Amino acid sequence: MHYLSKCQTPLLHQTFFAHRPALAHHVRTLHILIPNSNERHLDSSPEYPTEVLITNLRQLKSITLDGVPLNSSIMNALTLSPHLRSLQILAHRNFPCVHQILNGVFPIETLKISSNSSPVYFSLEDVLRSTAPTLKHLCLQGRIHFDEEIAALYFPRLECLTIDLVSLTVPDLRHFFIRHRASLKEANISCENSDWLMCLSFLLRMIRGAEILDETGQASHQNDQSWGQYFVEDFAYASRDVKFNEDVTHRVVTELALSFSRQVHVNPVMETTEFSKFLLALAMFPHLQVLLLWSDFSTEGVFATFMGHLGGCLSGLPQLKSLILAWDVTATDWADDDRRALLGNHDMNVHGMKHNDDKSCYNDRWVQWETKNYQTAERIFRALFDQCPSLETVDWYPQPPYCIGRTATCWTWRALPSKKRPGNMSSKFVVGDLRWVGGRVEPKMFKFVVGKEAMILSQLSMGIN
Repeated sequence: MHYLSKCQTPLLHQTFFAHRPALAHHVRTLHILIPNSNERHLDSSPEYPTEVLITNLRQLKSITLDGVPLNSSIMNALTLSPHLRSLQILAHRNFPCVHQILNGVFPIETLKISSNSSPVYFSLEDVLRSTAPTLKHLCLQGRIHFDEEIAALYFPRLECLTIDLVSLTVPDLRHFFIRHRASLKEANISCENSDWLMCLSFLLRMIRGAEILDETGQASHQNDQSWGQYFVEDFAYASRDVKFNEDVTHRVVTELALSFSRQVHVNPVMETTEFSKFLLALAMFPHLQVLLLWSDFSTEGVFATFMGHLGGCLSGLPQLKSLILAWDVTATDWADDDRRALLGNHDMNVHGMKHNDDKSCYNDRWVQWETKNYQTAERIFRALFDQCPSLETVDWYPQPPYCIGRTATCWTWRALPSKKRPGNMSSKFVVGDLRWVGGRVEPKMFKFVVGKEAMILSQLSMGIN
């Protein structure tokens, strides 16, 4: 049983389980979410005795304390849950000596730590050392220095690494990847350093374990000159082991996410023909099933041409099923035979309703925009699906999100197989589902993650909504 507590105080939930011990025995996952929490108030107020709730749930395998700063009382309560394997916590200025409690009590396999405080307030390195032997999934978010506290550590069973807004350098990240190559299968990397960039050649070689000549990540390998010089800000990938025969097993990348830097060019406008250049690199990942491309620097030209270049490059990926495209194409026209601006001269507000704009008018504008452009968009996406026979869904963000989370709009396109009529070529039935903020159904949340982390966020968003 999974239990989500979304409230201002967990007192009612403590009473609920205290009087229902049989039900409490079946709870395996606990997520306590306290919106708009104040760290100082939560840490000292008796109105939030979270440890009482935890004490009633002795069969817990996973607990998430979202907005609840960890304290010694909560940690002592967790020691009564011998089956605990997953822990998500908030580190703060009064962070207890967690490593002394974690060490040897239970084998933590998933550890997620977020921090808004300076690292001097707690010893993250000690916490990680105490969990290193059993840790499989490590997620770090916030004011954490990867180079100082994590880079030198070794986690023999680590399979998934997620770093969000953490300070790090390219050489240390590469050496961490090299030491964990035997076990590491997934990574989601987002860095807070404004000067942190690596070229596409360096990144893809690091993921594949190929030869790298430049330690800084700034220079493309000589064999990758046609596409390797483009710079990437954030990236994510997921891989799995594939058995080719009884004696040979290879690790192949099945999911990939790339965020391209606005510093790629002195001129921020990138033509569609140049867009197709770095996509040539995707040919190195023939087992790719999920691809996410994100950039908020402007692309000019014709959207149909842009998508044609994209489809031509993706046609060489025979297993691709899902494409997430968050690319700034607001400055493009629809097609050569339809020179209307994609978003109607920007009359659709990126951030939602305009000033003094009521909800009904805003919704009407989106309905009119969809009606006016549906046939043109359908034709363009049908051509994409024809170029990529394995592709099933495309989540297109016409107005690219500027951060992870809620977005103004998302247009999801699906290809459904249609029956082949005698004498005719088979074709796909293409359906588009446009959603916008304030509409009947909210648009899909944009998530720059792949693999297990993407699944967790999807489950969490469904639970909260």
